[in-house]
Amino acid sequence: MLVNTSLVYVLLSGTYGVVHVVWPMTPLSPVMTQLYTVTFTLLQLVYAYNFCVYLITGKQFRLELRKLFHCCTPHRAAETADDDAALRVTQPTRDQADTNV
Repeated sequence: MLVNTSLVYVLLSGTYGVVHVVWPMTPLSPVMTQLYTVTFTLLQLVYAYNFCVYLITGKQFRLELRKLFHCCTPHRAAETADDDAALRVTQPTRDQADTNV
């Protein structure tokens, strides 16, 4: 997934970079202006792509996003308790920590 994300970034960023360097060296033409606009717009899609990748692959990202958008609902306390319980790492109780093996 990291390789795929990196390749998409390099492809879109590299295309924009080449056009950005070449654009001032060429005479001003509508085609070059449109090409610059299109490559800049495609570069902005990297952010949407990263959001989708996180949404698809990140369980904790989805939980935090759900908590963020459910902040005004009345059942917020129950969901927060369930989500926190799912993410919480269990700590040994005092009795378990004091026992000698």
